[in-house]
Amino acid sequence: MNSQMGLPKGGSGCGAPDGRRAATFLTRGGGGILIVDLERGTLSQVSQGGPRRGGSFPIWTHDGARVVYSGQGEVFWTPADGSGNPELLASEPQAIAESTSPDGRTLVAISIDGGEEPRWSRNPQELFFRNAVTNQLMAADIATAVGSEPGRPRALVALGTSLWDVAPDGKRFLVVQDPDPDADAGTVQVVVNWLEELKRLVPTNAAHAQESPAVDHATRVLDLLEAGKFEEVAAEFDAKMAAAMPVSRLRDVWTTVSRQVGARRSIISQRVVTQATGNVTVVTGCQFEKAALNVMLSFDAGNKIAGMNITPRTPPAVTNAAPASTRFTEESVTVGAGEWALPGTLSMPVGPVAAAIVLVHGSGPSDRDETLGPNKPFRDLAWGLADRGIAVLRYEKRTRQFAGKMAGNRNLTVREETTEDAILAAALLRAHDRIDPKRVFVLGHSLGGTLAPRIAAEDRSLDGLIILAGATRPFVEVARVPRVTHAGRD
Repeated sequence: MNSQMGLPKGGSGCGAPDGRRAATFLTRGGGGILIVDLERGTLSQVSQGGPRRGGSFPIWTHDGARVVYSGQGEVFWTPADGSGNPELLASEPQAIAESTSPDGRTLVAISIDGGEEPRWSRNPQELFFRNAVTNQLMAADIATAVGSEPGRPRALVALGTSLWDVAPDGKRFLVVQDPDPDADAGTVQVVVNWLEELKRLVPTNAAHAQESPAVDHATRVLDLLEAGKFEEVAAEFDAKMAAAMPVSRLRDVWTTVSRQVGARRSIISQRVVTQATGNVTVVTGCQFEKAALNVMLSFDAGNKIAGMNITPRTPPAVTNAAPASTRFTEESVTVGAGEWALPGTLSMPVGPVAAAIVLVHGSGPSDRDETLGPNKPFRDLAWGLADRGIAVLRYEKRTRQFAGKMAGNRNLTVREETTEDAILAAALLRAHDRIDPKRVFVLGHSLGGTLAPRIAAEDRSLDGLIILAGATRPFVEVARVPRVTHAGRD
């Protein structure tokens, strides 16, 4: 899907190696370097009064830990997470940060026949740049010996724009098209969940995947597993797989899976992924009697099985369903006010209201329904209770609604994360003209259950607490208990 993030006008951006962040440079409003978190949609400033040369981009070090930028003939770098101050790297009248080498040890600014904007190939002996005169994408061979001269530049392709980069796989170029003149020049468009969007636009279904021999191999292995021919499958393991999963363990794993989800009914889809190691992974979506699973089989260059993984298949997106019951209605409310105001939903019985409950989340940035995969336990609780005459208030957790602002709070406590908003939610219920203010309860799940007594200690008007899976020991003791994942047979 497309997501827009408003930025001050007068800036340009550069993507980080991890694909999850971008650095942008602002020429207005005091200037400076900003880091854009593409997943959370947040901005954080890591320098003030950044470079003064219009069109000069901030660039990333190859490990993504720092951003390098130029200003007034000086080159700086600064930690991308804002944990430190900018450091001066070079001071030259014409110094402009342009590109860092793949090994992170060389910073370059070059001009070759009018060349600008150098970009390293993933091969450290090759450098790409734009010819500012002809607007062509050029390449030059670079020798690493001290005092060596670059090779003669060669033209690759004409560019329609000066905004370009080398794709992370080193096999393609990313070129930004000229913007729509009617579009808002102060808005950066960011594509999130791009892989899922690509799958939607260019489906990789079983018919397309069948062109790959690896798919036939994966299908044959699945058939062998279904037939219980574990020795034949294990005979195809490479040395590491054979050591990690002997025949007896393979039999136990597949038997357990079959017992839990039943027999395989059909293949939903198959797609092929080539790993950086050269291994080819086939992801086969299988519909079993009781569930859909992804079976991932990885093959090495010798067609040996180098990896196997079985995971639940992500269910298709489900739009928010309307409650089937006519015995209650839902209305939008706001918990709190000011900078931390949170959107919420109040499920209100149509008839008499026996009591009212605030639902308090567990740890992590949960939404109002405490959504986890296809499950929405808080929504289900709210609908079930409202259907039985109990009003229920659920709301977005502060760490989700204001993720960027909360992440910047180095002194965050459970009071800011949970307690304050639960108390405000209870006050909202008591102020409702159809709710008895003496019949308001708090229901806390996990962390919310652990903090329920603290919430009640601050709000003496609560009529009672309901604790679901709250800790019964001090947190220091709970933290020392090792977490063990159990695998066994039914």
